Amino acid sequence: MTLNFGIIATLLVSSLAGSLEAAHFEHYNFSLPWKTRNYGLKHVPIPVKNAEDRLIYVSGSLENANSVKLEFVDEQCKQCSVPLNLVYKSISRRSAHSLGNGKIVVTFLINQLLPRTSPLISILKGDWRAVIVDPRDCTFRSVTVARAGKRLVGLLPYRDGFDLVIQNMDSWQGPKNIRVVSYNDRGEVLRGGYQAPVLPDQEILKILMAKEYDSEAGYFYMTSQPQSGSSVLKQLNSRFEVTNRYEFQHSKYITYDEHAYSVLNGRFSVCYFDKESRKSLQCLLVGGDLRASSDDNNAAEPASSVRIAFDRDVHFVRVRNLGGPAGGVVIVYATDHEDGSCSVYLQLVDTAAAPRVSGGGQGGAATAASAPIEPVVGKLIEFGKVSSGVYGVYDFEMRDESYCVSVSTRDSIQTKCIVPPKLL
Repeated sequence: MTLNFGIIATLLVSSLAGSLEAAHFEHYNFSLPWKTRNYGLKHVPIPVKNAEDRLIYVSGSLENANSVKLEFVDEQCKQCSVPLNLVYKSISRRSAHSLGNGKIVVTFLINQLLPRTSPLISILKGDWRAVIVDPRDCTFRSVTVARAGKRLVGLLPYRDGFDLVIQNMDSWQGPKNIRVVSYNDRGEVLRGGYQAPVLPDQEILKILMAKEYDSEAGYFYMTSQPQSGSSVLKQLNSRFEVTNRYEFQHSKYITYDEHAYSVLNGRFSVCYFDKESRKSLQCLLVGGDLRASSDDNNAAEPASSVRIAFDRDVHFVRVRNLGGPAGGVVIVYATDHEDGSCSVYLQLVDTAAAPRVSGGGQGGAATAASAPIEPVVGKLIEFGKVSSGVYGVYDFEMRDESYCVSVSTRDSIQTKCIVPPKLL
């Protein structure tokens, strides 16, 4: 069976998706100002794009930490405030996702101990909650989705429901199996939802959907094997059964960020740092058709790679494949300044000359049609500057081909959009 993987890297602000191409950014208008929303020291907002192509901030209410607040970025007066009715008002590990029908699912861990408690102890003692909100009329449903001793690994959104990926953490040394539980958009467990299969690995790097909102297209996840100096990308079908794998070698001394790889547009890209430094990023760019091998010891080599050096540490690495026939890589990253501010940049990388890969090598491994061609590191574009230290960076491709970046800081969230020439 053939995997169609491919190419692109982006940092800190995950790069663009779908129809956008790297070459287009040089012609975008970067002059629009940052839109800032101040939140004091309450919950740092999480931006999310809903199915109607609108950005929503998800936060705790300014007046009451015991609630979830939703507000549209482009319409400040419209908001929802959902009461949580928590006995313990400390929550952490928040995330937000949009379903295909427009509803927003917010998940979080309810901390039942002091804030200084270690993350592992919090998981062993706290429950996980999901709040499903319809931002059009502010109706909501709140449900407990995992009890103490479980860890929420991820959420997979569909049109009218979602899957939760949950890991067993009941004991310090026991098996930490990962299960999938299915819910509808009312927070009800679907029939057979608890009987979903266990994933074959206990340590995974962010499970991804092959196609937005579509469970039938399957999933991917990556697992690292530091002892052998290798990592494996695994493809899953709609029943979460492994159907293909691609293994690549690297140093034993590397580190991944959570969003360090992409499988968008039928291609595979992954980036990592040396553990000793965040000033040099290695990206493996795998293009064309990869024929997976059932031999667990097989390690196919990537089609091409690029190392990018920075003059300062960079953070929040995200990787995303660009669309279009030219493909390309956009690396987005931030650097800190002595005054506490932070600059965000887009680094363009041309991968149009990267070789195609075809099956048929020994043992079923992928082989390159020609010798690897070094990708060309292109123009560096300054996206903008924010006034205080960064807690998180998010990016969104909009339907009109504009591209928006949200940066959460200690006391605010700032969003800036760049627009294509046709919108000027």
